[in-house]
Amino acid sequence: MVITVWLVSLVSEPGFVEGAPAAKPEVPNGFCESRLEERVFAYQRRQTRMEQSRSAQQREDDRRDQAVLLEHNRLLRQEKALRTLATSRIEDLVPERYQPLVLDAAGRFDMDPRMVAAVGTVESQWYERAVGTHGDSGLMQILPSTGEWIAGKFGLAQYDLFDPVTNLTMGAWYLHVLHAEYGNWPQALAVYNGGPRAASLGADYPYTKQVMRVFNDLAP
Repeated sequence: MVITVWLVSLVSEPGFVEGAPAAKPEVPNGFCESRLEERVFAYQRRQTRMEQSRSAQQREDDRRDQAVLLEHNRLLRQEKALRTLATSRIEDLVPERYQPLVLDAAGRFDMDPRMVAAVGTVESQWYERAVGTHGDSGLMQILPSTGEWIAGKFGLAQYDLFDPVTNLTMGAWYLHVLHAEYGNWPQALAVYNGGPRAASLGADYPYTKQVMRVFNDLAP
């Protein structure tokens, strides 16, 4: 009888029932909650640092963009002022519609626009369909053979000497090349009009005198 009671008591213990889940250890109250809070706080700190980093980078990007914009505007103002000054040097010689073209052609080859304006004034009086006795054409009165040679230098298969942009560009380039070759304007101008044989006359060449007179006759 004693043996039976003991066996029943043993089987009735939860830890000894076959197939029953093992008992879980008791967890102190608040343990899971505290670990979760730590993770939340850590996540929030990371998010804050990321936001601060993004804000700092954004401020730096904004500062850099603002500096670029300010420099761009400064250069635009400077370019406008220089353009206005350059225009004032040719407005007494060149009709208004041709002034931007003269400035562009001269600027392309780092030339004084006043010289291009003086040559154009003497050559054609700004009549873009002008044709000389030797077939010289357009505003800068370029000979067909010279135009063909310049077009070859520019890599142009087709061109129109009566087109103001083409003519002024070719004329300004030719003047630039001659000035670089001879080192002075009197000889360069003489050759522009009379060919290489006129180089020796330089300042005494009538065409040179005429162009330089127009060039030096600055508006008040």
